[in-house]
Amino acid sequence: MTAPSRDLLTRFRNYFSVKPATTDAEREAIYRIRYRVYCDEFGYEPKERFPSQMETDELDAVATHLLITHLASGMPAACMRICPASDQDQPLSLPFEKRCEESLDLAAAKRFSAPRGQMCEASRFAVDSAFRRRPGECASPIGEIASLSLSDHEQRTFPLLTLVLTFAAVAMAELLERPLMYAVMDPFLPRLLKRSGLVFVRIGRDADYHGTRAVYVTDTRFAVHRLDKEMQTLYWWVHDQLAPNMLPANASPRDARWIADGSTRAADISARNPAPGPFEIIEQSSGLLSSFRSYFSVQAATTDAEREAAYRIRYRVYCDEFGYEPRERFPSRMETDELDAVATHLLINHFATDMPAGCMRICPASDQGQPVPLPLEKCCHESLDLAATRFSAPREQICEASRFAVDSAFRRRSGERLSRFGEIASLSLSDHERRTFPLLTLVLMFTGVATAELLERPFMYALMEPFLPRLLKRFGLVFVRMGRDVNYHGTRAVYITDTRFLVHRLDKEMEALYRWVHDQLASSTRRKGSVLAMAG
Repeated sequence: MTAPSRDLLTRFRNYFSVKPATTDAEREAIYRIRYRVYCDEFGYEPKERFPSQMETDELDAVATHLLITHLASGMPAACMRICPASDQDQPLSLPFEKRCEESLDLAAAKRFSAPRGQMCEASRFAVDSAFRRRPGECASPIGEIASLSLSDHEQRTFPLLTLVLTFAAVAMAELLERPLMYAVMDPFLPRLLKRSGLVFVRIGRDADYHGTRAVYVTDTRFAVHRLDKEMQTLYWWVHDQLAPNMLPANASPRDARWIADGSTRAADISARNPAPGPFEIIEQSSGLLSSFRSYFSVQAATTDAEREAAYRIRYRVYCDEFGYEPRERFPSRMETDELDAVATHLLINHFATDMPAGCMRICPASDQGQPVPLPLEKCCHESLDLAATRFSAPREQICEASRFAVDSAFRRRSGERLSRFGEIASLSLSDHERRTFPLLTLVLMFTGVATAELLERPFMYALMEPFLPRLLKRFGLVFVRMGRDVNYHGTRAVYITDTRFLVHRLDKEMEALYRWVHDQLASSTRRKGSVLAMAG
């Protein structure tokens, strides 16, 4: 599955329709595709069980079915279904729970737990053999095309059917408000989908079920934000084809418009405003990523002295340098607040000078079973929009990364004096070492993600300058905007990410840097017997 051209993405829409199957005739068309693929062609299911030549099972009655139809021939081309994990508040077994339960990695499966009302499974993917082609792909129901009397250009759009089926699954899960979507797939398919920006995380070993398969999971609320502009265009076309038949009957036009337009706002802003240059140096040399580890250490601040070092950085940045907080409130020259007592504090230290270079903290949304207000809930609650309701989770799974600060001695580039994500002042260091300093912002963010993971609080909020998420997206860190700008320590907005999926979106070099950060935190806290280490 090579990257489709813009022309193919556009033309696909001229050759196919995508819609939920809402009539008996449409559902029967789907069952016939499944019979031809699963029984006739691959022998996954015995033909004798289906004398009507329609492959069905007990889950079809509660599933939402998807049908792709070829416009020129009127032929059903492909299908899939979304199976809910509950129906009218009663739990239902998902297909993978029946067929592949023994293959699951129980620890991985636990990490991706959610209320069953938020879970679903995409299953019974099938592309009719008439729409498959490439030699050597006859052993997979997710194939390409065979021959119809059609132009070569039209036939070249048929390989997109697999991608569109997956986009349809994501859109349907979103519209059904079941964002944690599982799928049992041939292991090659998630690798191909990742090239298009769709990330599925494997949560078990191979199982022999309709061929070699494994269980994967994704959070659909973040899926569209990982796509490039052309893929987003195709996704939103799929979504808009489905929405009229799937939005709740009482949905207002505003609800539909927000689903279709509001979620892409941050991506549209990013397209209009190319990222400025603080991280350009990172992309010029992967050697900087490995060099950073020679110049800095990352740790949880577990002693009074370490936490005080973090508070002093915050005072210099938030009070002395930018005036975000009044100096007179902190005669000890340590900027603190009431959340520090329950927060996990992180430090980055510079080896050569033994100076603390940067800090941040992770604030939990609960402590010993009692709710704790997050910083954003105190200062930005009124700025949140409809997106906030889509990311609901138990408070035990929620945290906020806050009080990011890089000491001014480690900031550099001219023209960035008004941002604490800045540059370096003068130290007697080599130019190569100084060139690693812009990585401090990225490493601080990796530190927050790794800490949220170790604390098992995967839904991580952050209040950020809007340019920062656009920069971070270039390196695989995707944050979804949840509200309008607010004037708090400068122009900021609330963002959220699901840390369980972040590392799987990173390229090889960035993943190595993240793994180093994670291991530094786990190792340092394990030696000190902290609660962070016990969580890890």
